[in-house]
Amino acid sequence: MDTIKDHNTTRNDPTDEPNHALIVPPLNFSMIMPGIYRSGFPSVKNHQFLLELGLKSIIYVSDSKCLDYHTTFCKDNNIEFTHYKVKLNNEPFKEMEQAAVCKIITKMLDTRNHPILVHCDRGVRRTGWITTKLHERIQHTTKSQDNAQPANLHSAIKRHSSTKCSESANNDRISSIIKTLDRIYTKLEDPKASYNSIIDLREKEQVVQDYASFLKQIDTKSENDTRSLQRKQSESVEGKTLFVKGNYSTKGEPTTCGSKALFGYDSPISATVVDLLENSGALILGKTNLDEFGMGSSTTFSAYGPTKHFLKTNDGLEAVNKLKKHVDVGEITSNETQNSVNLEEDRCSGGSSGGSAVVVGAGLWSDTGGSVRLPASWCGVVGFKPSYGQCSRYGLVEYASSLDTVGILGESVSTTKAVYKTMAKYDSKDMSCLPEKARSALERLYNSTKGSNSVASDHEKPNLKGIRVGIPQEYYIKELSESVVQAWKHTSKILEQMGAEVVKVSLPHTKYALSTYYTIAPAEASSNLARYDGIRYGYKHTDEIPDEASGTSSTSSSSYAAGRSFMNKYAYTRAMGLGPEVQRRIMLGTFVLSVGTLRCKNPTESAVDLLLVPTGCSTAPPLSAFSAGDHENKSASSDYILHSYVNDVMTVPSSLAGLPSISIPVGISKTDGFPIGLQLISQFGNDDSVLDVALKLEQALLNQNTHEQDLFGNYLPLVPKIFH
Repeated sequence: MDTIKDHNTTRNDPTDEPNHALIVPPLNFSMIMPGIYRSGFPSVKNHQFLLELGLKSIIYVSDSKCLDYHTTFCKDNNIEFTHYKVKLNNEPFKEMEQAAVCKIITKMLDTRNHPILVHCDRGVRRTGWITTKLHERIQHTTKSQDNAQPANLHSAIKRHSSTKCSESANNDRISSIIKTLDRIYTKLEDPKASYNSIIDLREKEQVVQDYASFLKQIDTKSENDTRSLQRKQSESVEGKTLFVKGNYSTKGEPTTCGSKALFGYDSPISATVVDLLENSGALILGKTNLDEFGMGSSTTFSAYGPTKHFLKTNDGLEAVNKLKKHVDVGEITSNETQNSVNLEEDRCSGGSSGGSAVVVGAGLWSDTGGSVRLPASWCGVVGFKPSYGQCSRYGLVEYASSLDTVGILGESVSTTKAVYKTMAKYDSKDMSCLPEKARSALERLYNSTKGSNSVASDHEKPNLKGIRVGIPQEYYIKELSESVVQAWKHTSKILEQMGAEVVKVSLPHTKYALSTYYTIAPAEASSNLARYDGIRYGYKHTDEIPDEASGTSSTSSSSYAAGRSFMNKYAYTRAMGLGPEVQRRIMLGTFVLSVGTLRCKNPTESAVDLLLVPTGCSTAPPLSAFSAGDHENKSASSDYILHSYVNDVMTVPSSLAGLPSISIPVGISKTDGFPIGLQLISQFGNDDSVLDVALKLEQALLNQNTHEQDLFGNYLPLVPKIFH
């Protein structure tokens, strides 16, 4: 297309003009329709007029460079400036490049950019052509949606904006999602890359299709629709990739809970929290491995096999040796000790959400006795257990109904908080879910008692002045490793430096927590899992029962033999369908009557705002420590059971009380190079407070030891490089 020789000759040079106090519109200025204006190139004397319009956006259409004074004006007044390089035509209204015109019109019709001004050099040919095409687009859209003419052109813009003008933005979002999924799915093509953490992976095309449907559904609603408001409130989870723990129901997809008893079962419903996340634009990629029905602390009791830690023993020791060369950290593990271990030995990822911790980024899982927080500590990620009843349990396959709580694993506290805010909604399908009145009452209670005990905003320096943090003396047990003790003491000092008051407290009933938990949980599990009998639900053994298992004799009466045969088939089906750890807990729980159990969850005034305690007694132990629980070696089995259950001692108390607690990584053990996590625990219903303090503590820890942060940048990237 032809162009004129010098576009700048038509502009007003600001150096030739004095400052003007008058409000003067630009050359050829006019309103196309409410919120959309056109003109020639503005001069300095026109700037006051443009400010009076309250412009949000300016589009400059020309193939020549814009004068600096104009771009500076836009920048100084927070006006978005966009330059589309479009050639000038000698013939008025001659067709311009379609691609450029389409982009310009799309931006003009997006009401989020209004008021908007489009201008060229003189405001005649290029803006005239754009104005013509704009009217054509609106008329075409209006006719295709509705035979009736809208009341005015502004309503046509709104209607058009909810469909056509967002297509370009949505395509950009989808393209970005596809790139993210390509990276994840390419990595997972190698079975070793997942460490047996994923038990069901959705088709990538289906994930993209679901996200596209979400965008289309949202954009077809009007601006005043509640779904549009919901989108604005939950934009923080839109486009995030999530994995769901295997005991959450997802409609039309396998829900096995890591048990042979549920192989082949596809759920007819989705869990409420899954629906909430999907309706907010989160991408559910699949399901992760777990201890069978959530019973365990190691993710070794799964019909799919154990989930391994993403680090081997050798990885941790290499980091320790690297540390010895560059940093003076005192006495650490000797070479003789390092040489005596199996360097290629696999480590435990924790449980029962070990699969979730390995693939975190962020993930959604359940928490009964600490099954989110313990793997979070061992894998160096954030694990949050909300107050009991904050999130709906509908669609979660039950283990212990009075203890089961939705939990979240995330790469940071901010990510975890965003997911929690999306899920923490009342659900009438779960009778234990807190109603809105209770939520409002709790919010008023903590707001009224907060006073000066408020955490600084995200834009301020982390400040915990007025916050009292308790250090329970009962948590100093002999099983605590030296690294965990040092990390606990160091983090306490960090909190003091941030302005918090750290005090010693006594919780005398803590010693009863573990025995109480393993009384209540197995008893409720015994009842909940009775349904998996092969008759109503679950795996059914159809082959002939071996003679040694049948227990019948030829002298038995026919009716007695039939009854014995039925009971034997029932028992044999459960023996074959349920794993050894589940059977152990069912047998333990059968002897316990849990009907009289009563737990008071009413928040009361206490001496401290938060508790700081370890998440686990040690760093991630070798996987072999959890493989000795076989029936042939009774001594090893007993040692294993004791070792396995004691791992819950730090997390169980807050689960029994239904309190919100969060585990965050606080450093790395200088003994084995594996991450260490600590918990913050608050009062029932005070979830926001524990998240806010955790966020500030996370920031303070990551700002420490900058030399080590640079030295070990790619090693455990989510963990502060503070060695204990």
